[in-house]
Amino acid sequence: MAGMSASPVRLSRGLKAGSPLALVLFAVAGGNDAGAWLEATAFVGLVIVSAAVHEVGHVLAVRSAGLDVRRVTLTLFGGSTHYAGLPPTRAGSAAIAAAGPLASAFLATGLLATWVLAGESDGGAAAVAGSGVVMNASITVINLLPLPGFDGGRILAAFLRRRRRKSERPPQASRGAGSSSG
Repeated sequence: MAGMSASPVRLSRGLKAGSPLALVLFAVAGGNDAGAWLEATAFVGLVIVSAAVHEVGHVLAVRSAGLDVRRVTLTLFGGSTHYAGLPPTRAGSAAIAAAGPLASAFLATGLLATWVLAGESDGGAAAVAGSGVVMNASITVINLLPLPGFDGGRILAAFLRRRRRKSERPPQASRGAGSSSG
């Protein structure tokens, strides 16, 4: 993906093991014929692309804040973007957290257009696009929940955190690298 070209992208062991398993399960459940395998492959690919697009949103926001992306990890249930340093402002922290769900919302919108255009004429493409709309709309909404570990929790934390002067900030090593999970 263009936004991650200079950043190491890792695929978790869970993604490497779970993707083929999901492929087989979806294909067998779909009838185990060539069409079922094609739809299952498209769906599993869409899951991985959806996670990557979400993380590209974070990567672009991190880079626009002037920070360095250390790595992106894609997992079976999402991903995480790790970066060095901290955004200079609370709004910058919130923007980095919001960028992933925004990217997922854009992908859902594009898939919705594909689904509408495909209509009933192409059952397979329409089914995959429709599943992608639901998946990415869900990713957007769930990630915006103001809970710890979600992008919405990071957005809320960014605005609730009191401003610290540089002299009050703990050393970088004790705080760990910045991370945005999505």
